[in-house]
Amino acid sequence: MRSYSGFKNQRFKTYFDNEIYLPYINFIYIPISIFCAFIVTDYIHFGSECITPIIFRVILFLLMMAAARYCITNKPNVLELVESAFLVISSLFLVYVGRLAIELNNFDYQGGIILVMIYIGTFSRLSARYSISTLSFIFLAYLIGLAPLLYEVEPEHEIETISVYISAYILISAACIRRDLEVHKRFAQSEQLRKQAIQLRKQSNMFEALSYQDALTGCYNRLYLHQVIEPSIDRQRSITSIMIDIDHFKSINDTYGHQMGDMVIKELADEIQKRLPTSSNCFRYGGEEFLVLVQGETEASIESLVNALLESPTRLRLEVTISIGVKHAPQALGSVEQLIDDADQALYISKKGGRNKITWCD
Repeated sequence: MRSYSGFKNQRFKTYFDNEIYLPYINFIYIPISIFCAFIVTDYIHFGSECITPIIFRVILFLLMMAAARYCITNKPNVLELVESAFLVISSLFLVYVGRLAIELNNFDYQGGIILVMIYIGTFSRLSARYSISTLSFIFLAYLIGLAPLLYEVEPEHEIETISVYISAYILISAACIRRDLEVHKRFAQSEQLRKQAIQLRKQSNMFEALSYQDALTGCYNRLYLHQVIEPSIDRQRSITSIMIDIDHFKSINDTYGHQMGDMVIKELADEIQKRLPTSSNCFRYGGEEFLVLVQGETEASIESLVNALLESPTRLRLEVTISIGVKHAPQALGSVEQLIDDADQALYISKKGGRNKITWCD
């Protein structure tokens, strides 16, 4: 089990302040209101002598309300300290009115401090550090400020009262410690859930990327073409489809094996993507067939691009050639399927015309 000094780390402190204390931020007004409501009991017990404690109580009430409102609005991170200070001030005031009651021979008006202690253990959201520190101060205030005077009058009764206070102190301290342990447990569970959520999000992103990408080449697939690229095409800009096919690819597989065929496809995909402008996307359209879509380029720049693409196999480890079909449209007004089909027909002409060449579709 971790010691309470471990709770001082910044992450837990931030979590405690934001997730545990702040949802109950307005609860700080409750003990202040109860403190003010005891004006009635002041009047009952003191009669005509109640003016001074009532004035003090009202002044303290107004100051505490103003301080609480300011902290909630501007500095919620110091609310623990502020609430602890309020409880200490309230206990000192209770010692004052308790002593005043004793001077008036009233020995039944000294039990308010036990209510403050109970509040700390049940309703307050103070951390264990603040709770036990405040609790100890309040208990000592009673032992020093009231217990000696009450002991002089009724020793046996006061010893019994102190034993009740000690029992309450122990039980309330244990409750505060348990509350902190529960908070820490929730924090650990929240951290675990957060990490799991991040991991699931990463996996989801990875699976989404895989669903749009060809595993061998890293190029996009037809799903990405139809679900992402096609809806985002700017119909007012030019668009070009370029179909690329490896010549005599079956003979490569038959002669060197499918692993060599995969290597050729992958290396060619890398070389194609190196030559593409930023306004383009490359797709593995078939087994050894690639589609390139380019937007916003002039016909002259496309001609320069396809000439460079035709030379891309020269860097492969195996000597191969490619055939290319091109369809350029000044505006992307027609369907993407028709644009691709036109480029594919041009590719077919390149194949029939001897391969290792470029054909443009008029």
